[in-house]
Amino acid sequence: MKKGESQTLALTLSPQGSTAKVKWKSSNKKVVKVNQKGRVTALKAGTAVIQCQTASGIKARFTITVTK
Repeated sequence: MKKGESQTLALTLSPQGSTAKVKWKSSNKKVVKVNQKGRVTALKAGTAVIQCQTASGIKARFTITVTK
């Protein structure tokens, strides 16, 4: 991603129609911020890991590199 860009990360829950609540967090909020709908915004150059976790403990991680 480039600084200033935003994008929503896609997360598919199974079985189809699942409505589990998902929590999102960034490992480096100075580089990438993420809201609770999975929308990430690149703030400055660097790398951050975005983690999402369901209430039942299932986790996924996304590594995002931001360029100038």
